Amino acid sequence: MGQEVQHGKMHEQYDLALKAAGYPADKIEKLTGRALKLIQRSTSKSFQLALTVAAEHYTATMANYLLESDVIDKANPSYAWLWKVHAIEEVEHRCVSFDVYDQVGSYKERMIAYFLTSLALMPVFVITTLIYISKDKTVTLINPSEWKSWLKVMGSLYRSIGPELIKFIDPSYHPAEMKISSNYAKIKSEVF
Repeated sequence: MGQEVQHGKMHEQYDLALKAAGYPADKIEKLTGRALKLIQRSTSKSFQLALTVAAEHYTATMANYLLESDVIDKANPSYAWLWKVHAIEEVEHRCVSFDVYDQVGSYKERMIAYFLTSLALMPVFVITTLIYISKDKTVTLINPSEWKSWLKVMGSLYRSIGPELIKFIDPSYHPAEMKISSNYAKIKSEVF
């Protein structure tokens, strides 16, 4: 629980840093908050937990990819540190909501939640990325080489995480089975 509180504080700090740098993180956070309130009003607690389980699978899988790849090696050192800490925490708590849900939910509900989460996350991820790119003064959306570079990164990401994402469909799957990045211990010792 303490890690989750710290995790939330890091999200707030990151959003403030993005806003200060001219990115609309606060507006995106407000939209996310509205969507979550709508979900809370219109679905059962069990289904909300199933959505959390599905989202946690995505975030842990992407975090594991981040720890394994060199994708943030050229980032500002402060941002890179924050993303590494965030990734470590996502990997470490990948089983928590799953274990709770396993006691109260069903496979069918978990799969419905996973399908809906999969449908929602991709457009949100792409739209948010495009909004941030459009605000970046060093990038132009009309430059074909930048699009090619972005598509290459996205292709690499999904080729790398796709197999792990698909494992979630197996009724006997558990997040503890995830093969953790070989860089995990080294990065954890560097950032903590």
